Amino acid sequence: MNSIRLTAFISLIFFFSVPSANAFVMSNGDHVNCTVQTANGPYVVPEQSGFANGFAGYTQFGPNGLPYITFDPSKVLPIAQQLPIAVEYLFYHECAHARFGTRFTSQPQSELGANCEGLRKMRSDGKISPPQEAAVGQFHASQNVYANLFGSGAVFWNMTLACANRPPAFAESVYGGSPGPGPGAAAPFCCTFQGTRVGPFPPPHLPAGTPCQAVVMGMMVPGQTCP
Repeated sequence: MNSIRLTAFISLIFFFSVPSANAFVMSNGDHVNCTVQTANGPYVVPEQSGFANGFAGYTQFGPNGLPYITFDPSKVLPIAQQLPIAVEYLFYHECAHARFGTRFTSQPQSELGANCEGLRKMRSDGKISPPQEAAVGQFHASQNVYANLFGSGAVFWNMTLACANRPPAFAESVYGGSPGPGPGAAAPFCCTFQGTRVGPFPPPHLPAGTPCQAVVMGMMVPGQTCP
């Protein structure tokens, strides 16, 4: 095990030994928070170790509507030994679920959205390099990540790249309240990140760019309000 993998392995053991930890430990020792903007200000998403509904990581929403993330050490630690950047990408994937309020984790568009927005955020934070992106892509292919939803892990990753390389389609989620419509800014439609325009919805209409979810072909798909 090289020094980077050893550092990641030790960091993850430390992380998973601390219940309800709020900061994720990167392989270089950096601590990264998953922060959601709420009606009451920034909210740091709690992270905990435990059963993650059969996944390595799983995002849930409490009775107050606020998210929390669970990581399963039995699934995460073997990945950390093999490819630390894949675990770091998992964190960003789950954080994207939390930031955009995508509760429907068994739906293809929800997982693609989290993969896409997780990669965008990782890039903007300077936490992933092109060679590391390639390694994460190879991991998706070799492990056939979400092949049940996309046919193969390679297809899933190619769709992720295609989405992440487009201009952002989401705005930060706001939990706990919706802003009132601004003058001339009312947007009665929900434009999903996959390019579907759903509506018009009945008033009151929210300002353009407000996070929304719409049913497309029987699936709840996130997006943002649009004219």
